[in-house]
Amino acid sequence: MVESNRNDEPRALTEEFVKRIDALTQSPQQRAGIVWNILNSSHNKLSNWDLICFSVEILGLMSSEFPWLKEAAMMVSKIVHKAHYLNHDRIIDSEHEIVGGSGSGSGMNVPKMTGE
Repeated sequence: MVESNRNDEPRALTEEFVKRIDALTQSPQQRAGIVWNILNSSHNKLSNWDLICFSVEILGLMSSEFPWLKEAAMMVSKIVHKAHYLNHDRIIDSEHEIVGGSGSGSGMNVPKMTGE
């Protein structure tokens, strides 16, 4: 893979630098919103836990293309797997979801973690 020469780029995320990049491409939040809309429109019973599991697996897969993600992907994967198996009595699925949330109107499912 060919890498660009970034010696002339700032190595700090200043507000000015972020604005310059945001003018060239979509922000991570915008990209996540696009993916969320696609997933939500194709499968309306998708839970936040489903999204977390998917995201962790994708991070792991993508770490082969983006090696700087590997350490974080492994750390998050361990946390998610531990939560999944140690909280099996409160696994988040369609019967443990409430729709709505902070009034954002996004339609994202907000899971209940109480196990009730």
